Amino acid sequence: KVPEVLLEVVDSLKHGSYELRERFAISSSVDEATLEGIGFTTPDECVFWFGNGAYFSPTTARCMFIVGDAYNLWDRHPIWQQLKPAQILWQTDPNIIDQVAEAVEPIGGGPVLGRS
Repeated sequence: KVPEVLLEVVDSLKHGSYELRERFAISSSVDEATLEGIGFTTPDECVFWFGNGAYFSPTTARCMFIVGDAYNLWDRHPIWQQLKPAQILWQTDPNIIDQVAEAVEPIGGGPVLGRS
């Protein structure tokens, strides 16, 4: 027997306009992300990537700095406190962050958790 609460949810969804987008198995490649309508430049986009395990891949490395700046995390969270010394690189030229991310990709395992 289907629980009553699920029937109520289904009934409430019948009358609205909703979009359910599958976002499983998206790699952090720019081409694939663009096709899915996901970028790498806003805090919201970056939090999406963090939720998919992309903390420091070549395409998401800037996200650590974007989110750190947006939410002023540099002195408030241990992860960003560790990154704070690299802030000068970010402030000097964000392209330096891209170059570092590409250089350390083999060490960190590269992009997201991978395709499923």
